[in-house]
Amino acid sequence: MSASSVRTAVTGSPIEPRQTDTCSQSSAGGPRKARANKVANLVLDCEGDVILYFSTDAGDARFRVSSQVLRLSSSVFRVMLDVKSGFKEGKFLADRFCNPSSSPPLEVPLPEDNPNAFGIILRAIHLHSKWVPDSLTPEQLYEIAIICDKYDFTEAIDFWLKQWIPKSFNGILNMDKWLFMAFAFGKHDIFAQLSKELILSCGVDIEGNLRVEGLITEGQNGATFTLDTRIPESITEEIQRVQQQACKCMVDCVNRWIGQYVNSSQVKCTHQSLVCDSLVLGCFTAALRRLHLVVPPGNSTSITSDLYLLSVKTLTFLLTTDIFPDYIIIGKPTGGCCSTPTFKQYGSVNHKAVGNCSSCVKCSSCHSRYKAPTEQDHSKSCFPTGVFKQELGCIVNKIQGLNYGRFVRSRQESQSYADARTPPVDLWNCLQYQ
Repeated sequence: MSASSVRTAVTGSPIEPRQTDTCSQSSAGGPRKARANKVANLVLDCEGDVILYFSTDAGDARFRVSSQVLRLSSSVFRVMLDVKSGFKEGKFLADRFCNPSSSPPLEVPLPEDNPNAFGIILRAIHLHSKWVPDSLTPEQLYEIAIICDKYDFTEAIDFWLKQWIPKSFNGILNMDKWLFMAFAFGKHDIFAQLSKELILSCGVDIEGNLRVEGLITEGQNGATFTLDTRIPESITEEIQRVQQQACKCMVDCVNRWIGQYVNSSQVKCTHQSLVCDSLVLGCFTAALRRLHLVVPPGNSTSITSDLYLLSVKTLTFLLTTDIFPDYIIIGKPTGGCCSTPTFKQYGSVNHKAVGNCSSCVKCSSCHSRYKAPTEQDHSKSCFPTGVFKQELGCIVNKIQGLNYGRFVRSRQESQSYADARTPPVDLWNCLQYQ
């Protein structure tokens, strides 16, 4: 009986096995062919009635363990090894219980799993604490998470997880791998934190798949990668839904501002300047051009859906960086006798186009220096820079991480999650006499 089918029976959600070169399956208690001559034997219970068998390129690993410990620690093994479950492993143990001296231990092949990660978990649940490391590398912890997610060992090793899980997740592994670990280990607070970060960082590729813009690992900025395939599809779908909703809200915000200047007959400028309103509208349009978006002719308030392909962080940056000028003066210059100055050669500067050079702008007739207009700076009074950025910021700040409880896969996991949320205040006097 494979762990995948047992997991399906327990939770209703099958495990997708990794593509590995597996050895031929053997019957309960029967021998299997090794792919190498070297064998590593680890006895965790000298009277153990189960041998977990692993085959790797380096050799074969055999762990002699207790079926009772496995059943107490894992819901998957609890079903697989139950004498009443109807599985061949449970039937073999039932027959062995009647005649333990003449029956060999049950041999369970696990060709898809990492024996090093499994060995750490088996030492922990068999109380071989001196052989359990106090810390693990992120890569090793990821392998532990794969085993916990597949066999439901999380609660049994929760004490060690508190030591192994780091307080910071930056610059070590990609954020999506940490999200999978948070889900596998049932750490709802970390899960919410990391899922929010991915909602802000994820975009969508042309095939509709989520991707993260820029690796979290230091020194690899600018690259993109797809999310870890071990993350349940329901989680990635929810991340994409929230990301798309946030981008839509930002698009609606831009549309609303454009509509105020296109569809309104009233001048928005505090100085009643149509030129000022045109500049504001032009700034929004230029921002869209910078995003490689085209406003359809005849429908200037419509923005194409390409914006939804960007991450929330990227879209926010592009819509708030240099979209409006910091300083703009609208009005006629003073000084000189002509309404528009012409630029000729003054000193060593040869002006070929109209510019704003304060050292050589002079009247072409009387050569008097032109002075700056006396009108107020429109960028401070008319341009919606602060309000627009504040509206986009509110959209981003309203994004919350995902609720771990929505994605538990079985009633037992749901109850464990609920119990973890409300632990007793006094863990010593925790007995309730009725």
